[in-house]
Amino acid sequence: MQLVINSQLRFTSIWMAISFLGAALLNCSFIDQVDTKRALEERDSAVKRRKAAATKLVCELENIRVFADGILLKATLANSSSADLKIWRESWLFNGLDGVALLDDQKSEWGVRQLKAMYNFGLPRPESMFSLPKGKITKFEIIQALEARRLQPGPDQSAQDSREPKRLTYKIDELLPIYGPDGKDEKDGVVIGEGSVSVSWSKERLPAKDKKTIVGVSEIPR
Repeated sequence: MQLVINSQLRFTSIWMAISFLGAALLNCSFIDQVDTKRALEERDSAVKRRKAAATKLVCELENIRVFADGILLKATLANSSSADLKIWRESWLFNGLDGVALLDDQKSEWGVRQLKAMYNFGLPRPESMFSLPKGKITKFEIIQALEARRLQPGPDQSAQDSREPKRLTYKIDELLPIYGPDGKDEKDGVVIGEGSVSVSWSKERLPAKDKKTIVGVSEIPR
């Protein structure tokens, strides 16, 4: 009888220990989830505050041409602030359509895949910057040629989707470092814009030209 009681007590103790450990692990998991959620909320709030205080640059996409080995994008950037500014060539032109929300007429997402490699373009230097004169619209022609990325369906579509939409709606809301006219005094800028852009598709290779150029500068309409 004593042996049976001792066995039952040991079993009860082991069961209680396992239950306690399980409850502790669940509690830790819950705390981790709460901490992660709180950290993400704090990060998002910090980004919103930075965007609200940042200098606004309005972007308009004029057209997108998709080639067999990359993308040619024409866009404008308007500086309506009271100061001449500069942007680092790579921070704006290298990104191109990265970070731009694109939807077709069926509300399906489109975009470019993430780069497989990491690239180091060095530190921002005045000679590697573009000027954004105050009160002016600067027109860019941007070639995205790294890793031959093309415009492709988003995660909500089949990877085998063969459609080639002729028009996409876009929305841009991205932080971008901007600099004073001497290329110094870095501060936050935010590129904003939304609208509709025409898209053309080609099986040809990208045209052989300068990969990143300013096409022209014009006055902001008053």
